[in-house]
Formats: sequence, C-alpha cells, structure tokens
Amino acid sequence: CNLCGRNKVIGDPERIIPDPMFPVSCANLYDSQRENIQNGNGGYSGQICSDLQVLFGRHCQCVEPSDLSTVKTCIPQEDIHGEICEKDKDCCVGHCRYIHAWKSHGLVCTHRADESHLMPAGWTNPTPATPEPEIINQAPPGGIIGQAPP
Repeated sequence: CNLCGRNKVIGDPERIIPDPMFPVSCANLYDSQRENIQNGNGGYSGQICSDLQVLFGRHCQCVEPSDLSTVKTCIPQEDIHGEICEKDKDCCVGHCRYIHAWKSHGLVCTHRADESHLMPAGWTNPTPATPEPEIINQAPPGGIIGQAPP
C-alpha cells in the first residue's frame, strides 16, 4: 500500500493523525507497515489501505521528494525552546495555547488547559527574530580599492 501515493514521501512525519481509529504519527504508521512487510506479513491492503491513504493525504503532507524542503512541519508538544505556534493546525498534536509559566516563549502546543485568563494585559505572542540576509560578494561603497570605475 503506497500510503502517500506513488513517488511521494511523507512531508510531516511527526504529525499525529487525529482519527479515533488511527491516533498515531504518520511516520509510525508507515514504519509499522514496513516492519510487517519485512516480517513476511504483508502490508495494509484493501479498504484499510484506501482509508489510510485518505488520512495520509489529509494530514501527512505527502509531496514529491523534490518538494520536501518546502513543507512546514508541525511543532512538537510543549517544545518551549523551538517555534511558536499561532494556530492549532501548527501543532503535531494538541492545541496552540497560552500557558502562563511559559509566557516568555509565547503560545505553545499542548494538551494542558488554556490559561489565557492569566494573560497579562497587552501581552502579545512574541515574533521570532528574522535573521538578517547574508550578503555575499558585495563590494564596499565606492568600489574595491584599486578597481577601475565602470
């Protein structure tokens, strides 16, 4: 069963498929099928394969290998040193919420109860610093010393 479809790969392997029958990460479900095949038990087939392909298409961001670098992967639960979430869909699992103890980080993906009632007046979700673009091979103002003008 090609879970992502022919010639496609999982773009967001840690995303949890929010389905009551398959509450598992995309990567774990893929690995489970691969292990079954290696053990001689065969992979998913028939209706189960069709159902899983729909779930993979909806949640796992299946893409061509050449497009893998364009995928925005999900944010792990309670990762207070990584990215800041803005919406629930940014999270691998759980919800994007304000947790007072982590207010300096910003909103966090979590299953904890939302504590926005403790949010200080005027608090805003921090914006991650955007790195300055690297300037390569740029001549200083006035040109390179000893270089003839154009």
